[in-house]
Amino acid sequence: MDRAPEGLAMACYDLEQAHGKARGGRRIVVLCGWLGRYLTNLAPRRDILVGCRRVGVTGDLDIEVERVLAAAQETKAKYQFMSGSEVASLPEQLAMTVDALCRCLGIDDGADVPERDAEIFARLLRCLFDEATGTEIDAAVRGHGERTVTIS
Repeated sequence: MDRAPEGLAMACYDLEQAHGKARGGRRIVVLCGWLGRYLTNLAPRRDILVGCRRVGVTGDLDIEVERVLAAAQETKAKYQFMSGSEVASLPEQLAMTVDALCRCLGIDDGADVPERDAEIFARLLRCLFDEATGTEIDAAVRGHGERTVTIS
């Protein structure tokens, strides 16, 4: 965390205090940020969110990363024309990061992000996506309840 953006360590600490290290530790935060930033358009949403739910229960990040990467490779193989540089829009990246965090933390689909978590999420997103505006971050956090559909 030496080269992490200012405020990230404290936001990770606050999330860990609220949810415990297994569900809210910095490894979970980094995983969700990575999934949101780089795999939003490359892996099926269902696979990402199911993997995050399992991480929240088992804590086994390695196996879930392998599963999501395999799903991304499968998607890429189906669509040969994909160049590998398909980047989701910033609002899509933010939304996936929030939804992935909610899955890891056990926040119910269709539920709003609890107020104490909403503030922590906003701080995390400001650190992970420094190009995002406050309005974009707020929309991603506040839109979780409407955006997420139940995926078992």
